[in-house]
Amino acid sequence: MTLEEYLKTHSQKELVELIRSDGDKITQGAVSQWMMKGRKVPAERVLQLERLTDGLMSRHDLRPDLYPRGY
Repeated sequence: MTLEEYLKTHSQKELVELIRSDGDKITQGAVSQWMMKGRKVPAERVLQLERLTDGLMSRHDLRPDLYPRGY
């Protein structure tokens, strides 16, 4: 599931709170920037998001340029 798909059923605020529950400081503005056209989820966030969402958002869907299918 991509970030855009995830945010159809969860709010940005919920995602921010989920990341903060992991002891990470992040702003809602940072998540908003990931949604901008041509922007990508930062590489350092991909595995964290996959873990925090129990694989709902996969590394392959979030950053196929870094984690192509089959690897």
